[in-house]
Amino acid sequence: MFLKVALPDNHPLRMNYEEFYQAVVNQQAALEARRLAHKTPKLFPALLVRYAQVRVSLYFQQQTASSLQVGVESFMDMFTKMALSQAWEPDMPAEILKILAPPPPAAVVTGTTPAAGGSTNTRTNARTTPPAGTAPTTRAPPAPAAGAAAAGANNRMLQNDHPNAAFAPYKALGLKIKTILDRTGREPLPKAADGTTDMCLSFHVKHFCSSGCGRAVDHVTHTTEQDATLLAWCATNYVSS
Repeated sequence: MFLKVALPDNHPLRMNYEEFYQAVVNQQAALEARRLAHKTPKLFPALLVRYAQVRVSLYFQQQTASSLQVGVESFMDMFTKMALSQAWEPDMPAEILKILAPPPPAAVVTGTTPAAGGSTNTRTNARTTPPAGTAPTTRAPPAPAAGAAAAGANNRMLQNDHPNAAFAPYKALGLKIKTILDRTGREPLPKAADGTTDMCLSFHVKHFCSSGCGRAVDHVTHTTEQDATLLAWCATNYVSS
């Protein structure tokens, strides 16, 4: 809003910022995948805002110190750096880092128990606290017993009762799962929790599947890390041709 009031429509800084803003909107699904995979997911949105803020501030500082029209540094190089796995994150004020810092590790309590001969044994009790933002795994309706899935009459439709909204942009594309899986040159699907079965695109992207699915072991609610892995795969492979 400040740039709209302070600068004309054709000012390079305003045009650069609006291009950046529109790119963030258009790439929401890919950025959400990066957020989930980030070491501090809660900090990621603030980093995007900070990236633009630093460039706006830098422009006004340089323009104030010069009698000539200064150039505007491109905002769009952030996406290039992300794609090339180059450093792009700006420094964050300490006050923001305090608010968004990850929670401290769970406390470790040690104690002693008597042992034979009067000596003592040291024991350690550690309580593991799930990372902030990680939902507990809740299983969807269980897959049928071995042999039942093969019988077509016993197949039933399963609904993903805990869908991740981050997959909504891919669901909205209306693509057939078979079209995605048969596409030449696609990357291998990430593996389910068993380490051997592919993740089920239908259950997690379209939010439903059949009980007779060969990937039924993945008909469960993903962890944050599993969703991040599948979202990153979708950003590259679940696209319109």
